[in-house]
Amino acid sequence: TTVDGGIAYSTESRVGGGVKSSPILFLEARTAWYQPGTPEGEKRFAAVGMFHFSARTSAFEKGNVIGVGRAEQGINLGKIGNVSIIPQISFQIAMDTELNLWNNRTIFGTGVKFAFPWKNQIAQGTIGYECEMEDPRSTKKSEPWACSTQAKFDLLSAWHRILR
Repeated sequence: TTVDGGIAYSTESRVGGGVKSSPILFLEARTAWYQPGTPEGEKRFAAVGMFHFSARTSAFEKGNVIGVGRAEQGINLGKIGNVSIIPQISFQIAMDTELNLWNNRTIFGTGVKFAFPWKNQIAQGTIGYECEMEDPRSTKKSEPWACSTQAKFDLLSAWHRILR
């Protein structure tokens, strides 16, 4: 488990909104269990998961605090070569203090993660399907549900070092 917090300098670019920079405050907490690259996570049918929470301010949205929590849970079905194959489900909730549509969402997902060691890190790609639902309290409205196919890539250097 890691917890980080502090002040950072952020530069944000938004379509139609230009670029803004300012100091921001942030707090993050991460924990993971049985990640690929660890002895426990390499076992067949190991329950592989993670939880991440972050809260921060924004250079664009002065006075707004944005919070995001995400959890993933999967099962390591086995390996092909050095690549772990992990079907998983995910859940994410995002909220802010101003109830902006773009920050207030609940996302449900499912997919398959492919994870492998790479230069003392864990590289992982996920192919899946996600549906997101806007918060009914949001100040601006759009479609209440939106679903899409997703492809993501992550490089987990910090988690891999912590879990070794």
